[in-house]
This record gives sequence, structure tokens and C-alpha cells, in this order.
Amino acid sequence: MKLFNVSLCPENQLIGVVVDNHVYPLSASDVTSSVLYTGQAPIANVGYRYACISKDKHVIVSQEDFIRMPVRGADRTLNEHYERSWNQKPLNSIPTTMAPLACIHRITSDLHIEGEIPTIHFFGNQSLIDLVHANQGDDVKIKVNMTYISPHVIKHFPKVTFAISGHSTRFFAKTSYKFKTPEGESLFGYQHLKLRSISTDKTFMRDSLAYSIAESIGLPSSGHSYVRVYINHQAVGLFGLAEMFKKPWVRNEMSFGNRNRHLGALYVADISGGRKMKPPRKGSPPPPPDDCYHSKPPSGDCPPDGQPPENCCHDGPPFGQGSFGPPGSKPDRTNHGRRSDLSYLGDDVHLYDAGYYKVKADSARGHANFTRLMELTQFISEQYNLTQIDNSVVPLWHRKIDMDSLLRMIALEIVISNSDGYLTMANNYILYDDYTTDRIVFSAQDFDLTMGSAIQNAMLLHNGNYTVFPGFLSRPVTASLMRIPKFKKELEDLIYKLVKELVNREVLTPRIESLKDFLLEDVIWDQGLPRLGSPAHRSGVDEDTTMDPKTVFLKAIYGPSNISRSMSLYDWIDYRSANLLNFLSKHGK
Repeated sequence: MKLFNVSLCPENQLIGVVVDNHVYPLSASDVTSSVLYTGQAPIANVGYRYACISKDKHVIVSQEDFIRMPVRGADRTLNEHYERSWNQKPLNSIPTTMAPLACIHRITSDLHIEGEIPTIHFFGNQSLIDLVHANQGDDVKIKVNMTYISPHVIKHFPKVTFAISGHSTRFFAKTSYKFKTPEGESLFGYQHLKLRSISTDKTFMRDSLAYSIAESIGLPSSGHSYVRVYINHQAVGLFGLAEMFKKPWVRNEMSFGNRNRHLGALYVADISGGRKMKPPRKGSPPPPPDDCYHSKPPSGDCPPDGQPPENCCHDGPPFGQGSFGPPGSKPDRTNHGRRSDLSYLGDDVHLYDAGYYKVKADSARGHANFTRLMELTQFISEQYNLTQIDNSVVPLWHRKIDMDSLLRMIALEIVISNSDGYLTMANNYILYDDYTTDRIVFSAQDFDLTMGSAIQNAMLLHNGNYTVFPGFLSRPVTASLMRIPKFKKELEDLIYKLVKELVNREVLTPRIESLKDFLLEDVIWDQGLPRLGSPAHRSGVDEDTTMDPKTVFLKAIYGPSNISRSMSLYDWIDYRSANLLNFLSKHGK
């Protein structure tokens, strides 16, 4: 029988397999991946386990603490990972609650296989890899080799482009990465992919859950799965694998991968405006637990009647005042006036091409046209500026925007308490210029700061009164929408539907419990690994630092919660769903 195992042993050791108490050494592949061991051994009568053995005498140094069942009816094992007691594990899924938007025609791909955690091994010049990590704030790109190993598949790619990715997560000890396969090659149909470090989430599952919820409500977005990452001779940890919104993503998402179909341009909001990210001062503490950008947190409960308290936290001044200027006025030329929040900046199209909206895919008409964004923001501004407004303007909005996508995106942000989306940060949302309907389609990405993990004022993020959600009354889109009775009602209906049918303990518990069992061994492994990056923040001391990784993981899921910006997952679900339902029930639901 042929055996395959993924592991990393010290230089004076190698992987072997213990079959019915007899040791058989395996050999590392120097070409495909040095962490992939293969070899021959007889089929076990009782069972087998993998072990690290000495190179010279093949003496067992350490071994798995469980027995694997004999392989029957096959001449080889799956590609198994050392010290993982399973190769595939069934996961409970989240039900579909809304039909996909009409523009979605997603390819069938094996990129995100439920119930498996593949391994990705990057290997190449160690000096270049060190250079990447020594310059975390820069977009240093290098060429490396990459091998992808799932239980059933091994794929090897030479000359993969590899770099650190993200904004603030660049300055964590465990950094996020991105990679691009060579031209003409792809990983199950995708060329540009990102490896999300999950550094802000001790449950390791908020990002995954939120992507599943986005899919459940029919929004175009990335899939999500988990991978184990190795770089040269170092285990790096457990990461989330997600698609980057670059070609061929639009083709894969909107036309079943069809190269002949005419597609529109894709823009992604960039809070940094294309500027180089700067780390906080070395050793500086992280932001206060319940602090909030640009404002002080309220001192008491938010009122239940839809009116925010005087000092409610919004990202910037109310729309139409301050640095945004009144709708239609000459825009402020500062960076604050050029944010990616769809503010109207005047009729100079170059202001919209200043880095806050990044073109990720060009249109079939040619290069992406920022005039489309300028016209969209002008329309939103003009709608806000109308002295009298009623439902008669609804057809105008439908002509410009896929309103199902916009309302679903906003409802999603509110219900999952998204701390890093359009409303809170004017960040992590996408705009697709649908060539077929000539309308703008909205959607969202990157959900690690959601569902109880917050960088905004937690009182407002989790409040049942959705109008006090940070940024809700100051962002141009929502400030304009809320003046239109039909859209206000549709948004409230969507929020209610999401909570009743999706974001509640009854629906989410089966998925969470299966993810807990699925992730546990890899979370413990991840938390015991050395890191390649240099953290810019002082980590701080809390009781979690004295707990073992399993206890920290389970506490992050079950609670109890000690601080409101980092609630346990179940505490947040109960709190969020109850608050929203209580508020909406008092207002006609």
C-alpha cells in the first residue's frame, strides 16, 4: 500500500508509518514539496499511525496519539496530515434564504470543498521570504514555488507571485498573504487568491459564517474555506482561503467563466486611498475596547424611537454638512473629502480616480470609466438634496442601481454588526457595473470584524435601533435611502427576515457546532506556532494569555464575554437577534 502524509520534522528526523507495531520510513519529495512524504507499507490488520523517526536508526521520536483505521479496498491512503485524526469531516450548512441576484452565474469549482482542510506549501529563496516579512507595510512581491495538497489532489505551481496582503492586519505577528498563479494556470479556475490570517478572531469562524450568510441571501461574493500554510521549512498556521476580486473573478462569478460574454467593470472600495499603510508606533497599545472613530461613545442607552443620541458615533459629519459639503457643492480637496463612501466630489472625474475606488476588472466597453462612479454619486447627492421626496423616485433608483443588491448589503452589515464595511468605514464593499442591465450592483467582502468582534462602538453596533448603527445616518447612500418610505420599509423587512430566518441561535448552531469540531485540532496547532511577522501593537495582557488554546477557542464560542468589543459568538447571536427583534416589533413588525 502506498502512503501519503503531510508533516514537518526536524532536520535529523523524517516521517515514518507504524503499521501493526512495525516502523516503515517514508521519503520527502524534494520536487513537489518537502512537507509531503510518500512510501510503501503493508496494509494494516489492526491500524496504523504516523511518527517522527530518527534518520539513522528509524527509532520513533514522537508519534500520533491515535490509531488510524486500516485502508480497505484501495491501494493507497488519502493525502493525510500528521496529527490530524480525520481527513474529511461533514459540516452542517446554512440554509438558502433568498434567490441569488439575477447577475450571478457562478462557476462550479473545487476550490472550496466543504469538510476538508488542504495544505498550501510555499517554498523558495529564504532571503526573499525574509525580505517580504521585514517590510510588512510594503507590497513586496516575490516569486516562489507552491504546492497545493488536499486529501485527493496534489497541484504544483512554479513561479507563483507571493506577497503580504491587507491593511491593518499587515502589522500583526501572523500576517495575511495573497498569491497569483502564473499566466495560463489557475487553482480550480482562480488566479488571484488571498490567505486571511484570522488574527482578530479567536473563534476562527466569523469570516466563514459571514461569507456563508452572504451566499445565503444571494449576494455575489467570494467563497471561503480553510487551508494549512507552510513557508519553506516552517509551519505558519491555519488560514482562511478567499477569492480576490481580480480577473477572472468577474467572469467566474457572472458568466460561468465564459470568456466570450461581455461583462462590466468591477470596483473595490479602498479606505487607504491607495496610500502605503503605516504601522502604529512600535509598542503602542491597541485602541481602547469601546472607542470609536471621530466621536465619543454615548453615555447611556440609545433611544428606541429611531433618533440617535447627541453624541452617537458616526464616521464623519452628517451627510450634507462639514467636509462633505452640501450636496452639489464644490468638494473639499482634503483626503477626508475623497473617501470611498460615494460622496459626490463635483464634476472633476479625476477625483474619483484618486485611489479610493480601485479598478479590479475593466469593462467590455474598454477601460473602467470613472464617469460612471461620478454620475452615481451625483445622483445620490441630488436625491438627498430634494426638498420633497416620496415613493415616486423609486423607479429612478432602480434605473441606476440594482436595489436588491444594495438593500441586502446594508441589511447584512447591520445584522452581522459589521465593524469594517460601507457604513462604519466606507470599506470592504464592491461595485459591479452590470453590462447587461446598465446598473450598479453592490456587495461586500472580508468579514473578520463582525458578529461580536468590533473596532467601533459596540453599544451602537449591537443596538436594536438600526438607525444608530455607526455611519448609518451619515453615509450618502443610507442618508438618502432613508428619506424614501418604500426603501425604508424594504430595508426593515430585510433586517427582520435575516434575523428570523438566518442570524439566530436555532439556525446557526448546527453550523457553528460542526465548525467547532472541524477546526479544533488545527486551532490548537495554529496557536502554538511561532510567527513570521513583527506586531506593531503591544499585545496587552488578558486572561486568555494564561489559558490553553483549546480553552480560549471554546470560550470565544460559548462565553462568557468579558468585553463588549469581543463578545463570544453565542452571546453575540442572542444579544443581536433579541435587540433587533425587540426594536422592530415595537415599530410594526
